[in-house]
Amino acid sequence: EVSAVAHKIKTHHNDVPIIQAQREKGLIVEPNRDLHKDEVRQIGSLLGLPDELVHRQPFPGPGLAIRTICTDAPYGLDQAKALMQTITPLCSGLSVSPSLLPIRSVGVQGDFRSYRQPLALCGPFKTIGWEALSSLAQRLTNDCHGLNRVTLVLNPDAVLPPIIETITPTTLTPATVALLRAIDHHVTTTLQQAGRLDGISQLLSVLLPIDTMQQGRHSVVIRGVVTNDYMTARPVRPGDELPWPLLQDLDAQLRARFDLDLVLLDITAKPPATVEWE
Repeated sequence: EVSAVAHKIKTHHNDVPIIQAQREKGLIVEPNRDLHKDEVRQIGSLLGLPDELVHRQPFPGPGLAIRTICTDAPYGLDQAKALMQTITPLCSGLSVSPSLLPIRSVGVQGDFRSYRQPLALCGPFKTIGWEALSSLAQRLTNDCHGLNRVTLVLNPDAVLPPIIETITPTTLTPATVALLRAIDHHVTTTLQQAGRLDGISQLLSVLLPIDTMQQGRHSVVIRGVVTNDYMTARPVRPGDELPWPLLQDLDAQLRARFDLDLVLLDITAKPPATVEWE
């Protein structure tokens, strides 16, 4: 059942005014417009298309442009202290240290789109375990209305301030896109060679304008989800679906090869987060 009060959560990049005008004139025929990804795949199988084509992971029309978080100034510093007063008590029981990222990402809560800050956690995640981490991520996004994502810092030696106050000014340049493309290829290839890619519905890397050392570098988020219909999704589970040794090796490789500050793993479900960050 479709809500009658749903907010516009996102638009399609190719549904532009000229197309809308042609649709109103009856010049565009769209017999498949109401099909979701899972239904498109069912039809592809019925048509006899190869499995590698039918089950290929989705890729956004705008490409890596929406996986590069661009900004010229840190966000949310005026509300950061108040937000951390809610965040910190929720984290104290698990020996994790929260760090608020000065950027925004897209999410969805109820019938509305959200544009809120992500949180990074440092801690002994392997000891804590997935169930406790997943429960914490849910509590944080439910109780802290300025958050819509929770991530894990994969470097076990990382120590971050509670509030990160600086960013690396980032725009969509050929060099920035080339960096993300190389990072994304490395992540995908590593998981594929480890035999961990088949169970992931969608795997992506997101470039962040974050360098806690203020050296002009970037950070990256690894986002993997499992879903049947893409209307809702759960994050790929670290320790189970992505073993900790694999993640820590990947973290070390990415930071060394691409001179990154942080490598993060997004552990947020959809909702409240979306699959993509932008």
